[in-house]
Amino acid sequence: MLLVCLGPIYILICREKGELDLQKYMIGHGISILSSLAGMLFSARQILLHIPANDPGYGGVFLGLHFYTWSFITFIIVIFYSAVMMIFSDLLLPNYTKSNKLVDFGIKIVLYVFLFTTAVIFLAIVAELGFNFKLPDDPIYYELFR
Repeated sequence: MLLVCLGPIYILICREKGELDLQKYMIGHGISILSSLAGMLFSARQILLHIPANDPGYGGVFLGLHFYTWSFITFIIVIFYSAVMMIFSDLLLPNYTKSNKLVDFGIKIVLYVFLFTTAVIFLAIVAELGFNFKLPDDPIYYELFR
């Protein structure tokens, strides 16, 4: 899901520099679509692991669905959203006419929060999975501390 965020981050960085044009706008949404397709593959794999086993699934449940199912649904929504934004890109392309300090500050906050979140998630993944090449399908303990 962090890779999906790279498309909008790319658009925000181009807007911050004043270089946002139609091509870069389309590239940003294309990044989100390709990342969503990759995420859908991993989510579908996790869903399919539990269908033939006829088990209750792995991890938490929210509104009756597991989080890997919700991620699959989220990736579908991102693909649909990005496709609509690309279809109507000539109408929806943000206009960068003059600098707005509040918007520029908001963009910087979003970028810093993204970088901080990425670093925290990376550290959590290393703690959970360690440096193993093959990981279990249903981990029950932290691999790094084992």
